[in-house]
Amino acid sequence: RSEAVEAYSYELGGEWRCEILRGEALKRVVEIRDGRPAILDFRPAAADHIRYDPETGRLGIATRSPRLLQMYRDVLGSLLANDADFFSGQNICSLRPLQQHGRSLFERQRVPGVLHVDVVELRWRRGDRDKIWVRGRDCFRVLHDLGARLNEGELVEARLVVSFAGGGRRGHVSLKVPNRIDIKAGANEALVERLLDEAGVRGIFGDDVEPRDHWSLHPWRMTERDWRR
Repeated sequence: RSEAVEAYSYELGGEWRCEILRGEALKRVVEIRDGRPAILDFRPAAADHIRYDPETGRLGIATRSPRLLQMYRDVLGSLLANDADFFSGQNICSLRPLQQHGRSLFERQRVPGVLHVDVVELRWRRGDRDKIWVRGRDCFRVLHDLGARLNEGELVEARLVVSFAGGGRRGHVSLKVPNRIDIKAGANEALVERLLDEAGVRGIFGDDVEPRDHWSLHPWRMTERDWRR
């Protein structure tokens, strides 16, 4: 379909950022024209944001379109690494540390500038059929009061509210294993990313959800594609 697209790119703090203005699917609404109802056809405008950090090799994409999300990944993977699957986004999130340590996880991993972290939503999966949603100001306190055995099953989704030193608007983080991390924290986004990294929630994980690092890859006989990751 016909879409008007404009793109603006710039560098900020060593990162490459791009904003893409595009049209969404055509919509029809009723309007009053010359005192009579009429049909107005229009294409709503939308903005997608792409951020690439060459120091860490991480790519961040903000778009409401799953189709365009995959397209951006493929195109940028081909341009930057000659590999369309380079930014596949697989296994970048694990809630196992949160399941093991509970609300004390973010108290053990103190990050300067972060005052407090509240776990306000959890999705806990037990077996193939049992899925439990928990919402509250402190989800782990609720589970403790109910006598839940968190060592069974696994946490698959979580939502965090982050309070920052000096006040201001709090940050919101949505996590869904294995590859969805949504951070809304304004100017404190990098601070939240550091918090998730140091807590072991964000990173590179194998199919067994264990962290992957240089030593875990011994004896280092891998393909070029694996080395790139």
